[in-house]
Amino acid sequence: MNQNLVLIILLLFSGVMLHAKNSKDVRVNEISKSIYLQAYKSTKHSPKSIYKVTDINIAKKLLAKMVKFGIPKEIIDLPNDPQKMIIKISTKAGKLITKANPDDPIWFVAYYPNENYLSVEGEYPADYGFDLKTGNLEMGSPEDTYISPNGKYIITGAYNGMECYGNHIMISKNGDYKTFYNFLNDVGCYFTDAFWQDNNNFFYSMKIEEENGIKWKYYHVNIK
Repeated sequence: MNQNLVLIILLLFSGVMLHAKNSKDVRVNEISKSIYLQAYKSTKHSPKSIYKVTDINIAKKLLAKMVKFGIPKEIIDLPNDPQKMIIKISTKAGKLITKANPDDPIWFVAYYPNENYLSVEGEYPADYGFDLKTGNLEMGSPEDTYISPNGKYIITGAYNGMECYGNHIMISKNGDYKTFYNFLNDVGCYFTDAFWQDNNNFFYSMKIEEENGIKWKYYHVNIK
C-alpha cells in the first residue's frame, strides 16, 4: 500500500479533532509523535532561503521610495538608535500604509528584499511588519511564514508581545492573500517546527515548558 495513503488512514483514525475557528474547511488534529515523524520522513524538505537586511544604511537605500525615516514630531523619549525611526511607510506603488504616531513610535528592524517585507518594532515587545507590495497588514515575517507548494495557502503569524504568534491561514485571491482561518492559542500559539507535506496538509510541533519539564505536542492541519 502507498506510504502516503497509509499515513492518511492513520491520521483519520488517530489524534483528537480540535474544533476549527471560523472555517469549516480546516481540520486540526493532535497526533502522536510517531505519526508526525512518519509524515516528516515521507516529505521532501527544502531549507528556507531568506535574504534579510539589518544594516540601516543599506536598508535606507533599498527602501528610499517606500519608507521615510526620521524622528516624529512631538516625540518625548528617543530610542537608543534614532536613525532607525520611521515617519511614514508606503507600498511600492505609493499607497500610504501608516504614519508615525508620537505616542506609539516604530523603528526599523529588518527588510526582506525578495519578499518586499519590512519588519518593525514599537514601544511594546511585539513583532510586526508590513508587506510593501500590497500593503497587507496580516502577513508575518518571511521567517515565520510557510507557503504551500503550489502557493495557494500561506500559514503565518507574528509575536503578539505576550506569549503567542497569532498564527493564521491565508488563501491567495486576486494577487493577494486573505485570512480565512485563525488558530486557537492553545493549539497553534507558536510552531517549534513545521512543514507542508503537500498542498493541503501541514504539520507542526509545539515545545511546551512546564513546571515538571518539557512537553511536546504534535499537530496535523488538513485544508479541504
